[in-house]
Amino acid sequence: MLPVHTRIALEHSSHAILSTREQLAKLALTLRVHTMLMVLMLHIHTMLIVLMLHVHTRGNHG
Repeated sequence: MLPVHTRIALEHSSHAILSTREQLAKLALTLRVHTMLMVLMLHIHTMLIVLMLHVHTRGNHG
């Protein structure tokens, strides 16, 4: 049986490691969501520009 203060210290350290891992997981998830949103925005932006250019060139010929 471990001394009480040693056991408490061990529990605290393991809890700290766990919370750090949870925070890292949350951070990774947030970053992934942000990256996906950025890519989506960029994609929509590019499509809009292409569409506008297409309409513009077609309008000139017409």
